[in-house]
Amino acid sequence: MKLIEEKQVSWLSQRMRNNIGSHDRFLRSLLGAALVLVAWLFQLPEAFWLGLFLILTAALRFCPSYAIFNVNTLNADDGKTVIPWEEFLDLLPPSAPASSVAAPPSTETRVKAPPSLAPVSFRLPPDLTQALIQDIEKNALDEILMVRFFENFFGCKISIQSAAHLNIYVCQFPDKTTRLDFSKMKANLLQRLHETAH
Repeated sequence: MKLIEEKQVSWLSQRMRNNIGSHDRFLRSLLGAALVLVAWLFQLPEAFWLGLFLILTAALRFCPSYAIFNVNTLNADDGKTVIPWEEFLDLLPPSAPASSVAAPPSTETRVKAPPSLAPVSFRLPPDLTQALIQDIEKNALDEILMVRFFENFFGCKISIQSAAHLNIYVCQFPDKTTRLDFSKMKANLLQRLHETAH
C-alpha cells in the first residue's frame, strides 16, 4: 500500500512541475490581457474568465490542461529539466545512510574542518551530469535532493542542524567530519560534477 501511495505522489509531483515556457508565457499574458480588455469593453464575461485563466497560468508557469495531457513548452533555458531526480536516486544502491535532522553536537564532539573533501568513485553518464549541473545552477533541486546527491558523490552521511534560521550540514566521512552551509555544499557538489563530467 505504501509503495502505491509513493508512486501516486511521484506521479503527481511529476505532473505538477512547471510546464509553460517563456515564449508561451509571454503569449498567454498578452492574449489574457487582450481578452480582459475585450470583456470590459463589450461586456463578455466568458472572455474575462478565459483571459483571467491565461494570465494566472502564465504567472504560475503551470497549465492544468498541459499537465493532463503531459505536455510542456519549456525550452533548454526554462527551469528544471524533465529528469525525475528523486526517482533516479531511489534506484541507486545506498552509499550512505539517509540524511536526518540531528541534534546539536555535544561539547565532547569536535568537528574538524578539512581543507578538501575526499574523492569517491561515484559518477553519472556525461549527459546526466550536464543535466544535473544545469538544474543545480538554476536552483531547481530542493534541499533534500541536494543532500542526497552530495552523499552519493562524496561518500558521506549528512546530518542537518538548524542554527539561527539557517541549516548547517554536518558531513560525516569515515575518517573526518566537516560542517558546510548550503552555498558551500552546492559549490562543492558543482565542482565535483564538473570534475566528473570530463
